Amino acid sequence: MRTYKHFLPLAFLLGATSTNAQTTFAPLGAKWTYLERFAFSSDSAIFEIESVGDTVIQGHTSQLLETTGIIGCISTYRYVRSSNDTVYFWEPVTGSFQILFVADAVIGESWNTTVSSPSWEISEVRTASVTGTSTVTISGIPLRRLVVAYGSGAMFSLSPGPYITERLGGAYGLFPWQLSFCDGAYLVALRCYQDDEISWVNPQFAQCELSTGLQEQGPVALRLLPSIVRVGERIPLTSDGGTTMRVEAFDASGRALTDRRFQGSTELVFTSPGLHMVRLSDDRSRPLVKRVLAN
Repeated sequence: MRTYKHFLPLAFLLGATSTNAQTTFAPLGAKWTYLERFAFSSDSAIFEIESVGDTVIQGHTSQLLETTGIIGCISTYRYVRSSNDTVYFWEPVTGSFQILFVADAVIGESWNTTVSSPSWEISEVRTASVTGTSTVTISGIPLRRLVVAYGSGAMFSLSPGPYITERLGGAYGLFPWQLSFCDGAYLVALRCYQDDEISWVNPQFAQCELSTGLQEQGPVALRLLPSIVRVGERIPLTSDGGTTMRVEAFDASGRALTDRRFQGSTELVFTSPGLHMVRLSDDRSRPLVKRVLAN
């Protein structure tokens, strides 16, 4: 876990402070623009997060974030702060700062984060483990990049995307989790980021704003039908293209029922009645999560 760094000798810490830059996160005016999609619809929209001011929480100067867009299944928090190379967010259900990411983490390092849904006042602890590191240069500034895997949980679906970049955050969302049993708006990708020092546009898109005219082609289209089935009934799952997909199914308690990969099409069968959650994912898009009631 991360805590061992707090016990390094003082002389080492003073030396590190003089040679390593500290992470800058959410400076005033920083703006994240995401591509937003909607369950059961091909429509697209823009979801924006902007740093608009600061305040003090529990003695820590924190940045105030405002969002523009349809919240739906998207997790949002109003306050973030950074200390050395660790970025935190204010988690209102527990009333504490939680780790969003650690920019100087190394492969094999991990930390615990409490994620929540403030509207439902529920939360759970998830472990984030670093599986890869690299550096990317944006506007002439080298930024650290992490590949992070989250431990399994029952209530929240976490999708950090292919990487988390220092300053930019997660590739699929600043706060990359949502309630597992949620059909609504979700984020597909970070389209662009800008502050006073750097500007970045995702090479997947021609511009920061949504294109006019023909609808933009998003990640592989996923379909999951139907929503209500009989126990023992075969449920078809299909994906467009030849992408390898992953399908996971859970019962209402969060117990895993299946976890396998497929191409083209496959089937699911529920052998007991009740509410189930099915999650489809690939390597490019945020997972599609849908509830299925078997009776």
